[in-house]
Amino acid sequence: MKEVKQSDSRAEGFQVGGRSDCYISEMKLVSWNVNGIRAVEKKGLFTPAMEELKPDIICLQETKAQQHQSDVQVPGYVEHWNSAVKKGYSGTPSSPRLNH
Repeated sequence: MKEVKQSDSRAEGFQVGGRSDCYISEMKLVSWNVNGIRAVEKKGLFTPAMEELKPDIICLQETKAQQHQSDVQVPGYVEHWNSAVKKGYSGTPSSPRLNH
């Protein structure tokens, strides 16, 4: 096995630090401050961005909506919403992909 430095996160299935049981894998996380999920939906920005980026995890901030107020559908992801109690305030949903 080829040994790699731990900072090389693109290496998968390589020996790390002399240990053959440690592997580094790559994961793509998208974090987006949408400043209002309904505005992003209305402009048609969300779906094309996610189709292009193909993230493993999607994290949104400042949604300013509760889950039932959003029409965003992300097939293949599980949605976990943390909405503010007061309407119109920030929310932070995260959505990990089901199948890697």
